[in-house]
Amino acid sequence: MRAELRGLGAVLVVLSDVGLFLFRPDDEVERFARAADLDLGDVHAAHAAFGLKRCASGSLTTPALFVIDGNGVLRFAHVWRTSDDVGLDAVRNALSAAGRAVVAGFALMFLDACDKPEAGKPAVDAATPVD
Repeated sequence: MRAELRGLGAVLVVLSDVGLFLFRPDDEVERFARAADLDLGDVHAAHAAFGLKRCASGSLTTPALFVIDGNGVLRFAHVWRTSDDVGLDAVRNALSAAGRAVVAGFALMFLDACDKPEAGKPAVDAATPVD
């Protein structure tokens, strides 16, 4: 994962149910804030800004990774079907796909997903460059 971040010239910011974390290519993982320190309204606003929906428990319906360039422009998006699909290999593969598609400033990842997509809606499992 470090190599993919280095290749993108990026840091990975992870917002999960336990807090906000920062992954730099050449440094140890840093917890930026504990979940209790985050404003729930700000967390929900961040989810909404990226078009992410929450299930009844308040968790996201699907975990996602977004690559945003230094100008704040969304360049790449990857959404997983369930939180069970997200692991180090899955994140590494998504970042690798991003590296093939774009050059970025940072990557932002949302975790804390429900186990099942909303009823009647197809689950998405796609890595997509964004123009």
